[in-house]
Amino acid sequence: MATFGVTPAGFILKRLQEISDEMRSNAQIQLPSIDTTPDSVPGTMIDVIAESEAEQWQLVQTIYNARYPSTAQGIQLDLIGQINAIKRLAPQKSRVFEGFEGTNSTVIPAGTQLKSDRGDIYETPVEKLLDNTKTNQIEVETITVIDSHTYIIIIDSNSVDYISSGSATKEEITNGIIAAINAQTLFLLVEATEIDASLGTFYITSNDGERAFEVTLNLDFQLNKFWTPIKIQTQEPGILEAGAGTITTIVTPISGLDSVINFTDVIVGDNLQSDDDYRLRLFEEVRRLGGGSLEAIKDRILNNVDGVIQVRAFENDTMIIEPVTLRPPKSIEILVEGGDDQDIAEELWIAKGGGIETFGTESVIITDSQGSLRNIHFSRPVKAYIWFKITLIVNTDFPADGADLIKENITLTGRSRFGIGDEILIQEFYCPIYEVEGIENAIIEIQKTPDLTPPVSYVTTNLTLADDESPLFDTTRIEVLIP
Repeated sequence: MATFGVTPAGFILKRLQEISDEMRSNAQIQLPSIDTTPDSVPGTMIDVIAESEAEQWQLVQTIYNARYPSTAQGIQLDLIGQINAIKRLAPQKSRVFEGFEGTNSTVIPAGTQLKSDRGDIYETPVEKLLDNTKTNQIEVETITVIDSHTYIIIIDSNSVDYISSGSATKEEITNGIIAAINAQTLFLLVEATEIDASLGTFYITSNDGERAFEVTLNLDFQLNKFWTPIKIQTQEPGILEAGAGTITTIVTPISGLDSVINFTDVIVGDNLQSDDDYRLRLFEEVRRLGGGSLEAIKDRILNNVDGVIQVRAFENDTMIIEPVTLRPPKSIEILVEGGDDQDIAEELWIAKGGGIETFGTESVIITDSQGSLRNIHFSRPVKAYIWFKITLIVNTDFPADGADLIKENITLTGRSRFGIGDEILIQEFYCPIYEVEGIENAIIEIQKTPDLTPPVSYVTTNLTLADDESPLFDTTRIEVLIP
């Protein structure tokens, strides 16, 4: 049985000292009187040869390890992943739907560059047009003041009305139509906010700051400005952050483009998946080879569709409509964050079982291999903005930038540990806080909101996310209090 090399226990490396000792022993067996001490000429030659042979042993060990996912590294690990068609997650660019404000039909070329407050450059990946029928925010002005008059605004074909009083004012009418819109905010998926009611000006903004909506105004109102949501992304992949309202500088001047702003935080990108994380996925996701199973569908979309960050999968395996979700009988709903709609739909069609209905808020038409049109449904996650209030008792060791360090630690912890539908465990954030020196006591309060409106109250217990909620963590939503 071999002592070194390939053995029943695996590969046993012969090290430099063992090689050197073996060569000295062999030399003395052949030439009993030879001097093999390190200072002698024969001893020096043995050491030189032994070092070269040790390098060969290490090379052989590397080749041996490259055959197995538990020990392979780099490209060798990627080649192993190809056996089961599980790709290493590629680097991701940070991205967001930016609001572009200007003249209707202005062309925004591909490669148009913007800059964040941090100095990071973002650009448009494809050419788009400013379109006042596809907006994520508009500025409206009330221009008529009529007593006992019905004022109507149509949002995505849904009528919102307000009847003015017998002694109407511009301020009353403006506040009235704002209230009427906000009374239906969950249905209309927009909210209205006052700019200056005395002047009749107000905003209508998409609830999530990204979704495009269409507004039809009659002669009682005037459209002053509009913002068209256009996807932008960083030039290079990586973990680059930008909070809401921080991408406002136009680097590439365009006639007809007046201003830009991101109404939401960017979706932070990532670096190339590390060997350790990739290795873990190789073991976990072999189950995706199981055809049209729910886990297989989920993992195929995660692995095969570029830009996908998270996937959750649900099914209704009964013969009745689910009472809460309204999923049809024998249907699946795939919740996908990131990725292109068409790519997701095409992969879902290939992955799902025959006769299984797809369900979701998104609808995409694809053409199958037989030339037939198929309507594929899936869903996008709902944003859950996570807020923190941290109250500290500190001593003199607490650094001047301690509050900023805590915010960064909490944000990184949240992004790395919690995803769609998870329970946000408040205990997970104590260690990141106490990593900063000089903290004697910390109280964590937490809350979630559906938009960027700050919460009225906080809790000190875990937060339970709905199945379709994706948590968003950012330093701008963390308050650190030191009494």
